[in-house]
Amino acid sequence: GHGASAGHFRVDGSGDDGASCWPRGGGRSDSHAAGWLDDGLDGYDEDYPLDPGMEEALVSSKLDAIHTEYNQLLTSQLDGQRRYFEGLLSTAQGEKDGLLSAAAAAAQQAAVIAGAVQDARDARQSLKEAHRNIDGKLAAMAAMQEEREFLVSLNETLLANQKSYKFKMKEVEDATEVKLRERDAKVRELEEQVRDLMIFLDAQSKIEAATAEGEEMEG
Repeated sequence: GHGASAGHFRVDGSGDDGASCWPRGGGRSDSHAAGWLDDGLDGYDEDYPLDPGMEEALVSSKLDAIHTEYNQLLTSQLDGQRRYFEGLLSTAQGEKDGLLSAAAAAAQQAAVIAGAVQDARDARQSLKEAHRNIDGKLAAMAAMQEEREFLVSLNETLLANQKSYKFKMKEVEDATEVKLRERDAKVRELEEQVRDLMIFLDAQSKIEAATAEGEEMEG
């Protein structure tokens, strides 16, 4: 009957018309839906590499936001699948109990499929919007990373300049110290010369005074 065949199909929003069905087995809805959603993310890590050196708080905040958006999309897709299969089971049960005619069952099944197709289209649109949001966030993170690298480079340049400045200051200080020692030595030498000159002048003055006094006594 309709119920026996309907349980082997699911809806996907990746076709040209926004939806298509393909065979599936039981017990794989959660993991398969998660894989279907994750297929849209192939290449993002390669296109937008993250620097492991970026501040942990910033990366954690951005990735948590992305993770939340995809969890919401996954939940929406699983809810759509649940409604789809519940509708098919309800239709099959109605046929079995003789409560629905074949035409009514077909109409109800078509309505269920149409609803699932719309759910898939909505999920596909949400996925596109999520991709755009991720692109924007990754672009912002790349800009911040570029600014961070610039600041790191600037800091390295400043440190190098500071080191060069300290080296030059040390050279100036050493040269100044040498000049001060030379000046002090010259000052001491001049002081000694002045002292010797004063002693000489004092002695000469005494000799002249003694000579004059002797001449007076002789006269």
